[in-house]
Amino acid sequence: MSRPANRQPAASKPDPTSKAASARLHQGTNGTSNAVPSTSAAMVATATTAVSAIDRQQESWIKARQIYQQQLLTEHFGFSPLSFVDDVINSVNNMIYQASMALQEFIESEMQKVVAGEYGPIELPQDMDPMTESAKGMHKFETLLEAAVDKNFDRFELYALKNLFGVPEDVDIILPHYESLDFGISVEREEKLDNDLELVRRQLIATKALNYRLRKELEMEENRRRQLEKCRLQIQFLKDAVKEGNRDIRPG
Repeated sequence: MSRPANRQPAASKPDPTSKAASARLHQGTNGTSNAVPSTSAAMVATATTAVSAIDRQQESWIKARQIYQQQLLTEHFGFSPLSFVDDVINSVNNMIYQASMALQEFIESEMQKVVAGEYGPIELPQDMDPMTESAKGMHKFETLLEAAVDKNFDRFELYALKNLFGVPEDVDIILPHYESLDFGISVEREEKLDNDLELVRRQLIATKALNYRLRKELEMEENRRRQLEKCRLQIQFLKDAVKEGNRDIRPG
């Protein structure tokens, strides 16, 4: 039999199993795509934290190295490098101050000569006060000079501490009075020293406590002595009064 021309093929029924599988596949794909960025962000945060910790550790090592160098140089020279730099800066500042004062006195004397006409007739503006102008000029000069000195002395301080008093990291300096010393110590020796120190510490605490109790007892005994002394004086007063009374009662 021939199939009718207008007959349509039977539509296939939807398979719920295939839909569920497709939904799970789609959900799994989305979950994976969302998990990748979160995992990457966590890895970046962990790496950033590790780098920050390493930087802080390096900074602490550098500071500890600088402190060690300062202590070593201070012990070797008898003065700290920073105090040496400060002394140089203070000395130069004193010299600059003296030079500025001498220059100011010279300018004021010259301005007085100009006003007095010792250098011939010089026309000056009517509203110009020579002494005031010289003071303003000196103030500007000192301001510029101080700024230049501070800037260059900052460079000098950095150069001196880094180069003149700097100790390379790969150089170990042993001072002469430390050369014959042996800093090596065994674990047993260290434990024994710790025990000895602990024993001495306890003895010191006990001695302090005993001294405190003795001071308190001494204060109490001193108070008792004062009270007894007062009683003795009162008894002596009464005895003297009785003697005086008996002497008055006797017939003359």
